[in-house]
Amino acid sequence: PEAVPEAVPEAAPVAVVESAVGATGPIAAGVAPAAVAVAGAAATGPVVLTAKEDVWVKIYDKATNTTIKSGILKAGERFAVPADPPRLMLWTGKAGALDISVGGRAIAPLGGPVETVRDVSLAAADLSARPVAGALPGATPGAAPVAPTGPKPIATIPGA
Repeated sequence: PEAVPEAVPEAAPVAVVESAVGATGPIAAGVAPAAVAVAGAAATGPVVLTAKEDVWVKIYDKATNTTIKSGILKAGERFAVPADPPRLMLWTGKAGALDISVGGRAIAPLGGPVETVRDVSLAAADLSARPVAGALPGATPGAAPVAPTGPKPIATIPGA
């Protein structure tokens, strides 16, 4: 009997998208729109922190030395950051345990699962300047997204 070669997966199909600023570029099909960083699309709206697990946070106004919230956010708990005072800061010992969104747009994690961050601005404009959560690796703000390369074949079949 003749050996049947294993199927080699094909590269993901590529689609061309147009961003809000008119730039076009290829992205892998199946990539969620939220996974594409769009230059010039500064998010506005409420800043919301959501705990992925129990996490201690301190939200404070450094200029007036006023604490807005200090304590544990329980897993699944959400905290809407007040817009006033305008320059609130975050201190937490588990930066990666917080999901942050601005106007409903997810922002990349502020750090690793047990990384301490302090004096992180919670202003919508400052958070919007951060990468979008799930952005393609190596994406440069303002650059057209590029499709990742597909899987490489493990072998070639002579005569195919």
